[in-house]
Amino acid sequence: MRAAVDAVDIAYGLAGSTVLHMDHPLHRCFRDIHTGAQHIYFSSASAKRYAKTRLGIEQPTFWL
Repeated sequence: MRAAVDAVDIAYGLAGSTVLHMDHPLHRCFRDIHTGAQHIYFSSASAKRYAKTRLGIEQPTFWL
């Protein structure tokens, strides 16, 4: 997700002022990827829980 956000940020920055229009496809990509990045699934806490589960580190039961 971080790579996707970085990629769209770079493309958005290089596109110039035409990308500011709401109907521009890159503007939509920018909004969509930044909205998705805010989802709890992509949070750092979620990544830590996933890594601990994959490594077999015990998790509190109320998180499962």
